[in-house]
Amino acid sequence: MSTASDTGDATTRIEVRVPHRLLEKIDEEDERRGGTWRSGAVRDWIEPPVRLSDETLEELVESSERRENASSC
Repeated sequence: MSTASDTGDATTRIEVRVPHRLLEKIDEEDERRGGTWRSGAVRDWIEPPVRLSDETLEELVESSERRENASSC
């Protein structure tokens, strides 16, 4: 096991054995994402990116529209 903290979040490297068909799915997902490392695909499955709520997304759109309207006046 080894550790790294390049991004400020400490991580630990582990070795895992998986069935071949699961490894194929991991590779397919990694390729779909444009990735080059299986570990990135696995990490994203375990800890998916944060998704903003619909309400927050609507507020961002409204804020952007207000900013555009204010700059065009």
